[in-house]
Amino acid sequence: MPLGSLPSTNHLSYNNGRLSFLWHGKPQPLARPRFFRRGIFSPSGQKIKNCKQFLTSQMESNDIDLIPYEAHISVQVKIFFFMQRPLHHFVGGRRTIGNLRNEHRSAPFFNWTSNPTGPDVDNLTKFVLDTMNKIVYHDDRQVVKIEAYKILDCNGLCLGRTEVQVCPVQFLFPGFWFPES
Repeated sequence: MPLGSLPSTNHLSYNNGRLSFLWHGKPQPLARPRFFRRGIFSPSGQKIKNCKQFLTSQMESNDIDLIPYEAHISVQVKIFFFMQRPLHHFVGGRRTIGNLRNEHRSAPFFNWTSNPTGPDVDNLTKFVLDTMNKIVYHDDRQVVKIEAYKILDCNGLCLGRTEVQVCPVQFLFPGFWFPES
């Protein structure tokens, strides 16, 4: 999710119970609230509010009902965080299309042994789940399964994007979840 501006999307769809959307821009983590004498400050509060407004307007403009997953429906969420590539991945340190170094083209996943920087995938996930609260589902307690991937962006200028897929959960565990009588 972008830092300063609203995310722009070129993909938002709802087909066969599956909602999917794409936000361009560097994915943002949920920042921890800060406590002061005069109260609590939430650094991510305004970013979440902006993203909620944007997601709401996109769903309305695409004729998708707000809260397509009612409170009794359990959902699963799959999120792909395509992280912005550092400048040293580009030839001459210039971020242009097709200027990615050959040794970085085939390595979409981070090598955490040599570069342990960047936001944690759980904080990135919390931001997305909080953004979808009361827009896609009633509460994030409905989410019973999460898949989250943090990958280096390889498209265009490699500035980052977030792809999200939400769908109802289909439990296929006969005799385990609902024991036979």
